[in-house]
Amino acid sequence: MDILRQGWLPSFYQDENEQIQWPTLGNEPAIDQCIVSPYDLTARAGVKRETTWYGYKVHRTECCDEDSPHLITNVHTTHAAEPDVRRTPVIHQAFAEHTRLPSEHIVDAGSMASTTLVTSRDDYRIDRLGPLRPDVSWQARSGTGYDFSHFTIDWETQTVSCPQAKTSWRWHDGIGPNGKPPIQTQFRRVDCQACPARTQCTRNKQARQVTLPPQGQCQALQAPGNGKRLRILRTARPVERAWKGRFLKLFLP
Repeated sequence: MDILRQGWLPSFYQDENEQIQWPTLGNEPAIDQCIVSPYDLTARAGVKRETTWYGYKVHRTECCDEDSPHLITNVHTTHAAEPDVRRTPVIHQAFAEHTRLPSEHIVDAGSMASTTLVTSRDDYRIDRLGPLRPDVSWQARSGTGYDFSHFTIDWETQTVSCPQAKTSWRWHDGIGPNGKPPIQTQFRRVDCQACPARTQCTRNKQARQVTLPPQGQCQALQAPGNGKRLRILRTARPVERAWKGRFLKLFLP
């Protein structure tokens, strides 16, 4: 019966009154709960940009030192709907169990997140190199707006400074809708209302608000220099140019 229920998930759902309803926008089942084949109950649907498939995905880790053989050091298989970033701790644990922990782990954007940057460093002393997902805020997309990278954070005084040299007055720790503990900061209305760069900064009728991840994650995301979203932990050296060359050499034909 449980298998039959999972098979029906994409087509029906039970509401709070225990009535069967057609799925609507916002009520769709999670993709990793939906059976895609009666012949393989663990297969799931995967989507990667324009490509869709049913089945699984394989995470393969390979040595890439120029002066050593390129050997496959770990192979990990998941169903196709599993986000790549969730597999990072499992892969690193496998490295540790077989004493094959690397000092650096070069990955693509699907395996990069602020949480894994911090845990990789703290738990396994691994520097993770890779592109983070682009900032999709309207400020970043405009090319001239004040996105997150334009703000300076003072963790000791718990304040944020904007490019116009104004300082936030509110700092509040909370829990976001996804269970993560964001920090909510807000600037003064009197500063934002009269700011000559207001149209580059915020569409809020009151004042600019900036949401931050916890300190460790935020510092992992804050790159030195020009604010490009290429990050490395434990070092303050400018790595953008060198990292780009290594990444392109490894990942592109």
